[in-house]
Amino acid sequence: MGKALETREQAERAGEALKNAIRLTAIDVNKAIDVGSDVHHTSWASVAVDAAATSGILLLDDVHGLLVYEETGQPRVGSARADFMVHAPLTSFLEALDARSAQAANVSAKRALACDLFAQARFESSPKSRHLTLVTALEVLSQRLERSGQAGELVEEFRCAIIEAGKAADPPEQKQLDSLMGGANDLRYESIVSAIHRHIPPLESPL
Repeated sequence: MGKALETREQAERAGEALKNAIRLTAIDVNKAIDVGSDVHHTSWASVAVDAAATSGILLLDDVHGLLVYEETGQPRVGSARADFMVHAPLTSFLEALDARSAQAANVSAKRALACDLFAQARFESSPKSRHLTLVTALEVLSQRLERSGQAGELVEEFRCAIIEAGKAADPPEQKQLDSLMGGANDLRYESIVSAIHRHIPPLESPL
């Protein structure tokens, strides 16, 4: 729980900024921290809420992630569980968190997702699953550029040939041509591997 803010929108922005700061800090200290996806695990029945309100108690849902609420009484979560192990000095984490706080408000949705995938990879049980998850994180960060020059011209010629062939194609063949066009459209852009290599040079932090 943090300090009270004037509006719900301000509270949501502050909460998301905190989650982003934790995401980036986890990358810096090379630890896996699941900040949650704001999933409600428990919810109170209206009868329980009304009964608690008469006693000055504000019942809060058990949420994995960010919980924003209006203060109308003494906050109390019905049930909550936290399992954790500390493998690094807390001081190092707090220093990294302080350093990342200024950037937290400007973290894009793609970057936040990449951080979450990095954290998820640390929880995977097999090396193959971890590798696949980390590759997916790199894919999220990559931005594919449209091909140009001779490569771009060849792709456009191929697309035009497919369109021309489709003018006289019967339905079964047209279905295959449509599928082929989907692949040709994808060829208009550089490969994911090339995009990753261009944006993320070796030995640099991907996030």
